Amino acid sequence: MNRSRRAVLRLGAGALAGASLAGCLGDPGTTTTTAQPSSTTDESTTTEPTDLPDHARWGVETGGPIRVGPTVRDGTVYAGSGDGNLYALAPDDGSERWRFDTGAVFFGGTGYPDRSPLVADGTVYAVSGDQSGAHGDDFGVYAVDAASGEEQWSYTRSYPKFLTLLGVVDGLALVVTSDDALGPTGESLLALDAATGEVRWTAEVGDSQGVAIGAGAVYVAAYRRLYAIDLADGTERWRRDFEGGTVGPGFAGDTVFAGSEDYDSPAVHAFDPATGEVQWSVEGWAITSLLAADALYLGGENVASYAPDGTERWRHDAGGLIGRVPVTAGTLYVGSGTVTALSAADSSVRWTFDVDAEYGAAEAADDRVVAVTRQGQPVLDVLDVSSGDRKFVFEGEQSLTNPDVQDGRVFVGDESGTVYALDE
Repeated sequence: MNRSRRAVLRLGAGALAGASLAGCLGDPGTTTTTAQPSSTTDESTTTEPTDLPDHARWGVETGGPIRVGPTVRDGTVYAGSGDGNLYALAPDDGSERWRFDTGAVFFGGTGYPDRSPLVADGTVYAVSGDQSGAHGDDFGVYAVDAASGEEQWSYTRSYPKFLTLLGVVDGLALVVTSDDALGPTGESLLALDAATGEVRWTAEVGDSQGVAIGAGAVYVAAYRRLYAIDLADGTERWRRDFEGGTVGPGFAGDTVFAGSEDYDSPAVHAFDPATGEVQWSVEGWAITSLLAADALYLGGENVASYAPDGTERWRHDAGGLIGRVPVTAGTLYVGSGTVTALSAADSSVRWTFDVDAEYGAAEAADDRVVAVTRQGQPVLDVLDVSSGDRKFVFEGEQSLTNPDVQDGRVFVGDESGTVYALDE
């Protein structure tokens, strides 16, 4: 994942029948720019639990459930709560630096799987809103000064849709709409000016399942369809349809990668970013996950790596899912009943960890630890990144969010509304 000053993107697993409608899709929404602070550091609503669980260095109770994972950047923990506030907390002791009231809950359900705050160029970008039946309610995008908590701008829609922030790239905050009915059309991709919140352009897409950026375009994986949308003006470059659910997309080596989970003919294709022409394909085995970094990594029935030109670099016969963690320090993490750390260069096994659950996944890592989740359990196994030895296990009482890791410490929220910092 590129966390440079130019691009901060979600790491994902997704038309229009006719000409592009860039710039003219439905209600353009409302953008509000303010120079007045909408945050506070007085009379904090947060409290510290009297009895901390084992391995919790600190815990901060908010006024509502935590259903989106906290984000740790530049020495601050940012967490959205069901009480409508975005909190900025000190990573060492959990003290509150500021909070910003969005007026709506931070919802972690339908749509793109990660609605954690994003931080880019000194600004925190966050999405809040709730669910009303099959639709979103009161969803808005907020840009907040990372240091002070002052609102820079906000963007809201007047009709019921979920909003998801896909990433911040080249001065644009990319936002996509969705609802509960998955489909390849009927949703909007919006490019908001990252500094002002003004709508630069809109384009029609389907319900987003992933996003990639490269060669001046944003590639949106929708249900059974891949869109290539020009970043400059929102025009549709091309689209490609798939028989089954969409895997990807990813971008590496001037190539776009995406594929289909179709049971009868699963495949991942390498597309020319300008034309959408297929350059080469991987076929013949079930592929359920994709990661594009220095090379292409595929997970599913097998785990394999390919160079951008289609040359197979290696294949590991034991299958598994490649999750949210990018290639870190030359290691690729694969999840199943066992979490396996593979050399990204040659697939040699560095270590394995047996998960006490049907499925486990490495969800966050740095150069010290990797945090492993257990399917259906509020439990985190925190492992030594070099050996795979378990340093400690955190057993929560309620469901946990996706974790984040910094400097060997793990940060996570739970359904009770508490943000925790975990270590040995």
